[in-house]
Parts: sequence; C-alpha cells; structure tokens
Amino acid sequence: MALFQWNSEYSVGISRFDSQHKRLIELLNQLHEGMRAGYGRKVLLNLLHALQDYTQHHCAEEELAMAFYRYPQAAEHRAEHDELRARIAQYLAEFEANKLNKIDVEMVNFVLQWLTQHIMGVDRKYCEFFTEHSVERALRTLGSNPDSVAPALVVPSADLPADDKKATAEPPVKVVAQA
Repeated sequence: MALFQWNSEYSVGISRFDSQHKRLIELLNQLHEGMRAGYGRKVLLNLLHALQDYTQHHCAEEELAMAFYRYPQAAEHRAEHDELRARIAQYLAEFEANKLNKIDVEMVNFVLQWLTQHIMGVDRKYCEFFTEHSVERALRTLGSNPDSVAPALVVPSADLPADDKKATAEPPVKVVAQA
C-alpha cells in the first residue's frame, strides 16, 4: 500500500502543477516502498536522485510562473522551495557519502509532511492569483507533458534591456535559452 494517496483535496487548480505534485508523491511512495522492502543502495540512490531532479524541475516551473506574473509572495514561496531542495540535497549527499546506511523514516516523513503542508498551505495561496492571471492556459503552451522540461524560459519585459521592449497589448516577453 502506498504511503500517501493523492485526492482532489490537494488540487491547486493548475493541472500542470497538480500533475507534478502527483509525480512527486509517486516518487516519494516509490522511495518509501524501497525503504520498506530493503531495496539495494543503488536503487535507493537512483530514487533519491529522481526525487531531487523532479523537485528541482517542479519548483523551477512554479517559480518561473510566479516571476513572470509577479506573484506578490514569490520570495516566501521560493524560500520554502529552497528548504526542501536543501534537505533533499543533504540526504542525498549523506547517502552518497555512506553517512547514512539506509533511507530512514525521518527523511521520508519530512518530505511527506513538507509536501502536504506546502500544497495545502503555501501553494493554495497562489490558486486565486494564478486563476485571475490565466496561468493554467499559459502553462498549456509549454506542452502537454508536465514531466517535460519547459522548452525555454520566459523573462518578464521589465527585465529586458530597453531596446528589446515593444509597446503591445500583451506584456512583451523574450525567450531565452533553458537554464
């Protein structure tokens, strides 16, 4: 049985982010199953790397949307993301350096609690703002696969050099290479 089951109560109203949250939970469930079943170090290490990589991907996409639409609480939101990224990186580094012999319940519980509290608290705060700014529609232009990396970063026009700005009804953007 899975450690955590997704349900509609956790929806943030942005299908791309909901799909990414589901994937994070799926990875956490796989890590928990691996811990319980006694998977080998190599398998657990691969799962930890997958969790770290996908966490980075998801957080980057949320932060990109927040920056582009100038979400007022973006800095606080990013600080929470930074906490999760740092803790996962710490666990991974300790596991790789053989300071941890196994994935422990503390690590899995931290990520589970962080995800559920973050989704239900901090992520919920952006729901109305993102709905008002049609973020769902805009994110669909990135592609239908929420697991794929966004094809490019979009920079708000305020961040462009003056000669790149054009007067249009829509905020002008500049597409730059993927970070």
